[in-house]
Amino acid sequence: MRQRAQNEDPVRWNVYASPAGRVGMAVPRGLVLRLLLCRYGGADAVPVEPGTVAVTASEERLSTKLGQQLALALVRRIAAGLPPAGVAAEPAEPEPAVPFHSESALPTGLWQLDLTLAEPNQAAEHVLRFSLDDGCMHQLLDRLGRGRTLARDAAAVPALPLSERLKLRLTARLVQQRLPLGAILDLQPGSVLPIPQPTAVVLVKDSPLFSASVAEHKGRLWLTAFQDL
Repeated sequence: MRQRAQNEDPVRWNVYASPAGRVGMAVPRGLVLRLLLCRYGGADAVPVEPGTVAVTASEERLSTKLGQQLALALVRRIAAGLPPAGVAAEPAEPEPAVPFHSESALPTGLWQLDLTLAEPNQAAEHVLRFSLDDGCMHQLLDRLGRGRTLARDAAAVPALPLSERLKLRLTARLVQQRLPLGAILDLQPGSVLPIPQPTAVVLVKDSPLFSASVAEHKGRLWLTAFQDL
């Protein structure tokens, strides 16, 4: 799927009407001539160069009919859609009709689908182009969106918020006191060290995160008055 380039050479589009909108088909003339050659028993013949032969009524009819068949296949595929996982497919819709609408030198929509065909033992490749108007493109995207809907387990537990799933180990350094060696040697059981009102530093893996004041409440120490470091 791609958007049409501004400098792209103009091609002939056969436009077909579908229930959802218009479908443009650009069938390369080289492919039509190759099919005519195969139909009349010339499958092993050298492919005909489009610029060396005149356009015939048979070629015109085959081009229109082939474009209609391919547009019908695309419309049928889009209408069928992709059923969601675990859900039964919807009942088949009535066979869509895609009658010939008109010829155009421009595609019917901004987006086009390219399909490259290659024949074994033949060097030539043929690019079929599908162009969908807004109605068909909306239906295509809607069908693809339904197909991407995944079945969910009804019993699955909803995910917790990130703040509840992210776990960090915090270490609070309540106090740090420097004493001379003589004072440490003089310590006895029951000795009391004079400690000023401490300010705790909270770390995450030895990295300071914030500071806090230490308070006592009902025999427990609490951190309060947080400040970022």
